[in-house]
Amino acid sequence: DVMHIYIISFLITILLIYLAKTKVKNKKIKVILLILAVIPMLLVSALRYQVGTDYTKRYVENYRMLQKGIDVEDLEIGFKAIDYVCLFFTKDAYLLFIVTSLIILSIVFEVIYKKSSNSILSVIIFFLGGYFFGTLNLVRQYIAVAFILLGYQFLMFENRKKAYSLFVLCGILAFLMHSSSIVCFAIMFLTRKNIINIKWVLPVSALILILNKNIMTILAPIIKNTRFNIYLTGKFAQGDLSIITIAENLIVYLWFSIIYYYEKRQNRKLEKEG
Repeated sequence: DVMHIYIISFLITILLIYLAKTKVKNKKIKVILLILAVIPMLLVSALRYQVGTDYTKRYVENYRMLQKGIDVEDLEIGFKAIDYVCLFFTKDAYLLFIVTSLIILSIVFEVIYKKSSNSILSVIIFFLGGYFFGTLNLVRQYIAVAFILLGYQFLMFENRKKAYSLFVLCGILAFLMHSSSIVCFAIMFLTRKNIINIKWVLPVSALILILNKNIMTILAPIIKNTRFNIYLTGKFAQGDLSIITIAENLIVYLWFSIIYYYEKRQNRKLEKEG
């Protein structure tokens, strides 16, 4: 059982962040501790072996194919570039997981340190919410997510031209890692006005629950001739929706909505990020 390795690395990370945030006043030492806090979880991620279904079947196999000069058509060009950079140094795929782990965790922790009002709570959510474990398998997707998180910060700039330019750059990098992340560009239209209204979120959520397995029947003609046709097989094709996942997201959304409307009724002006 290797679970104790994950738990120990997580606890060391939490301890170092706690010391940096509450016990240390020297700025240089604080920064050093915050950097060191990333290392335990980074080591677990970078040195992992045979973790997740995609580890060998997808990433190691694709790496070996590219090494032999065989093109992988359903692999985005951005991730291929990472593969080729790693192949320049070694034919073994271990370097790929070191590099991708460094990209994901360095960006995630940078965003947490910079934007979270409670870094410890954010890291707890990142770990206990299963997101860290997701990075060990869904590597391309989480690199894309990391770039979107990085770009989100730029949208808060007052200079709209600069904000959109930097966000678009991050969005393109995300798209080059996993093409499904093209949806991130919709975020640019959500910065001017609160258009995510509970009046349509609840009905849409109910519709998803009612349709359930029929959702894939609707989506099949749309995605069958794209690289996403892989989702027409296996449990995805069965429309195996998790009620817990839907309920979890709905509860989080409702909580945000309650806070938002409460602040609004108190006539408190929310900043752009709020």
